[in-house]
Amino acid sequence: MWRSAFWAQSGLVTAALLMALLPDVEGVTRKTGNHRRQSADHAMRLKRVDCERTVCAGLTAETKLSCIYRCISEVCHDEIYAHDELEEGEIDIDRGRQFSHCYRRMFRQEQDQRDELVRKEAAERRAEAAQRRAELQRRKDAATN
Repeated sequence: MWRSAFWAQSGLVTAALLMALLPDVEGVTRKTGNHRRQSADHAMRLKRVDCERTVCAGLTAETKLSCIYRCISEVCHDEIYAHDELEEGEIDIDRGRQFSHCYRRMFRQEQDQRDELVRKEAAERRAEAAQRRAELQRRKDAATN
């Protein structure tokens, strides 16, 4: 009798330990929902490093930040900074956030366009394959008659 109570109690302890050690399922789903944002942020960081090393490499610190933003996305730079350029040494956190949001929006639009193009090309390939199969079937039927 005491053995069955022991195993039942140890089973509860094991279950409690597993619940504590396993990652939160809700947290996992939230992370995958942010995948697109993370991809956009990663792409922006890579682009920033590339711009710093190439296009904006020889510039002074005062003009470098504006050059980097323009290099990353000219559209977003014009949208956020065109009416009021950054001054020498100025760091505007609010407009920096707006720029990041703009870049994510542009990234999302480009990604949606690429996805749509891939879907259209796949549909065209399926239609062409169906036509080839139908033509082969017609030839096969004609040869048997």
